[in-house]
Amino acid sequence: KKKKKTTMLAKRGIELGAGLLLQLVRPGNAAISLLASSSRSTCISSDDGPSTSYSSQPVHAPHHRYSTTSLAVESNQYQAVISQLNAIETKLRKESYADGKLRLKFSEDSLPFPIPAHDVEPDLHTIDVHVRPEDGTGGIFCKWLRRTGRTPARVQSITTGNKQLLVHMSTQDADKLVRVYGRHGCEARVLALRVLSSSDPSKVLGMIRVKPQRVHMTSNRTGVVENVDLLFCPRDRIVHVNVPIKLVNDELAPGVKKGGWMHITSRTVRYQARGCSIPSAIEVDVKSLEVGQDVRIRQLPIPPNTRLPHQDYDAVVVRCTTDVGND
Repeated sequence: KKKKKTTMLAKRGIELGAGLLLQLVRPGNAAISLLASSSRSTCISSDDGPSTSYSSQPVHAPHHRYSTTSLAVESNQYQAVISQLNAIETKLRKESYADGKLRLKFSEDSLPFPIPAHDVEPDLHTIDVHVRPEDGTGGIFCKWLRRTGRTPARVQSITTGNKQLLVHMSTQDADKLVRVYGRHGCEARVLALRVLSSSDPSKVLGMIRVKPQRVHMTSNRTGVVENVDLLFCPRDRIVHVNVPIKLVNDELAPGVKKGGWMHITSRTVRYQARGCSIPSAIEVDVKSLEVGQDVRIRQLPIPPNTRLPHQDYDAVVVRCTTDVGND
């Protein structure tokens, strides 16, 4: 790996030097003009043909031949050459990988398409995001994006034709979202995205009302959020939500007092709801459960403006049991 890295740096150094030479030999360059005026090229010719070799002899004029004006002009020429070389070096370093850093454009200054008009409540959990380029979907791009402390995300079904908006948010905001609401709990929440301009962070490009669809996290102990899938969720849109189950009065259940425990077989239940009536959790009262009794999907409460779509209504959600091996 060290040899490969050294070879890559050598190639980049050669590219940098070649770029400098190309800039120097450009017609009308001040550096070439100054070198031509300060040196004299003599040609060694022979009787057999044209010249075969060259030698450069610098001209050393006596000091008394230079006036104050000529010295000032020569100084200005040297300053112009230095400024031009500095500009060339800055440009080449910016466009090359001489320092080992990959330069990618992570954000755009405008939206790729207009956001449909919709209402966004001011009391929603707000996250600041930036717009990704249209080609910013590859694994290499997202890897470098994560290294800068940003988490890639996308807003699906934002317009007709299932058009999506590519964005990225701060890694701290993504981690806080999972830490506060939980990995599955945040899927039953409605958020507000504040789209900002990359060149002017104080400029707001638009506000989008969204609902997390899926949160992708690493499988190791760190649990870092790698990607967030969001769904455009206006107030009048009908969406499917995986609502988490929350047990109530489980310590008062007769089965628990007899040595049993509550086994949750399904931590989320799929509901169909409007964007303005998405429940954050379904509370299940289990204070009357005995050992061996359970609660099924058809016994769950149905909040207003929601319904249980077609599924197995006899599926067990929670059961009071004492058997650890089977449950």
